[in-house]
Amino acid sequence: MYVEKNDIQSGIPEPHLKVITENNDENITTAIKDAMSLVAAYIGARYDIQKEYEKTGANRNVLVVKMVKTISLYNLYSSSNRVNMPESAKEDNLSTLRVLKDIQSEKAQLFGLTRLTDKDGTSSYIKIGGNAPRSNHY
Repeated sequence: MYVEKNDIQSGIPEPHLKVITENNDENITTAIKDAMSLVAAYIGARYDIQKEYEKTGANRNVLVVKMVKTISLYNLYSSSNRVNMPESAKEDNLSTLRVLKDIQSEKAQLFGLTRLTDKDGTSSYIKIGGNAPRSNHY
C-alpha cells in the first residue's frame, strides 16, 4: 500500500494509535484506503494519481504522503472518538482539504506527479464554451 502503518505511527504516539484503532490494524488499513480515495477524487482529474500510488519508499511524493497520512489520522479519530479528537487533527485535515481544492482548481500544483492533459495539451478538466455563433440572418 502507498502509505503504511509505520507512516501513520510517525504522526501519533503509539498509545494513542492503539486507542483510536482499538488495537486493530484493519482499522488503519481502512482509514488509509479511504484517505487515498479522497485524495484521488480531488486530484485524479489533473494528475495520474494511480501511477503515484504504485510507488513505494523514498520514491513517493512527500506532499501526497503527508496529505494521505493527515486524512488517515483524521479518519481514525473520527471513527473512534470525535470528542477526544485533538484540535490540531481537525485543523490539519481542513488545511489538507483546502490544499486539495486548490490543486483541483489549479491554484496550486503538485511537482513530481505526471500531469494528465487533453489532446491539445491543456488541462484535462471541464471545458467551457459553446457552439460557434450562427449567421442565419434574413
